Amino acid sequence: MNMLKVDDLSIGYHQADLNGKVAISLNIGAGFALRRAEVDGEEILLGSAAAKVYVNYVKARMNELYDIPVASSTTMNSMSLYWESDPEHYKKEIQQLLNELFLIPIDWERLMQEKKDTMERYQENYKNLEFRGRMKMLEFTNANKNFEMNQLSSDLMGLNKEQIELLRSHLCFADNMFLFVHGDGTAAELEQLTVPNHEKKDVQGIYSLSNWQYEQDVTLKKASKGSYQCGAIKFERHPTNIDLSIEHAVLSIIGEVLFNGRYEVHVDRVDAAITYFETSLKEYKQDAYACLTDESIDAGKFAIAEKINRMVSSQPKQFVLMAGKMYFDRVDIYQWMAAIQQMHPEQIKFFLQERDYKIREGYLNYYKGENRYVG
Repeated sequence: MNMLKVDDLSIGYHQADLNGKVAISLNIGAGFALRRAEVDGEEILLGSAAAKVYVNYVKARMNELYDIPVASSTTMNSMSLYWESDPEHYKKEIQQLLNELFLIPIDWERLMQEKKDTMERYQENYKNLEFRGRMKMLEFTNANKNFEMNQLSSDLMGLNKEQIELLRSHLCFADNMFLFVHGDGTAAELEQLTVPNHEKKDVQGIYSLSNWQYEQDVTLKKASKGSYQCGAIKFERHPTNIDLSIEHAVLSIIGEVLFNGRYEVHVDRVDAAITYFETSLKEYKQDAYACLTDESIDAGKFAIAEKINRMVSSQPKQFVLMAGKMYFDRVDIYQWMAAIQQMHPEQIKFFLQERDYKIREGYLNYYKGENRYVG
């Protein structure tokens, strides 16, 4: 990945032949976990839903006003706007998005409508056991960031104008953004972008870190109208910014070996975990290390490389979205890809030994109960 900066905006670009397409993601360092933050020494309360509603609002504006097919996504640490374009229009579209974020006043009537729409989608999705189960499992995998599903729900209902204004004024600045362009983009064109005047700030999330050395495994069983189950392996360690790309690569290989594609890896400064789906719930603590034979590691690396290659060439929107999410998890997608290809079994085992994880497990099982037990 080539990197450049334009007025404090970090830009990554990768030239590739996408049959006349360019994929773009603009990512901002604010997500569900940044409920409380310290900005230039001042504590602010944003609520865990502010990033979700604001990024949905910007997406709607780009679709309605400029006819740009922007999609949006929100994670614990970031919000992303991403779309496909072509070499003739992508630079103008990026500029229009930057102007929307920095210059154009918020249409409060439209934003409140987006809050209502987001609440309705959330309520509808909540009926789906897979959605509810995955969101609930995020409480376990992101415990050190104090994420709670019920808190997200109440923050969404109580979201107000002041919180959106705080988000935009305190967190939407160039040094807290990352633009990634995949396809036929060039440095000369990207250097022509204009980032409107902005104030650079120091932003830190405020979390109450749990004493994870004494935490236990977590099991949730609940009767429901249907069935769904998922689980997670939590790799507890002290907060760190060191070797997160390598850590993500190691856990990706473990996840691939254990779960054959039916998993997601979450790695950032304070949390590291593998969540798995459509797989039997059982104790995987011992398997997490025992599974790492020379043969299984080679097979896992090959399977991941195939998926990456498909994404890079055939799913460019998903690739730029993944790169943006990883950036604000402090994971470099190209270092991650290189580590997966280059690491050999002894390096992986040495890394695991050095990290000295305490492994915990979480299980969630919604089972179909008799009618009198279904709430």
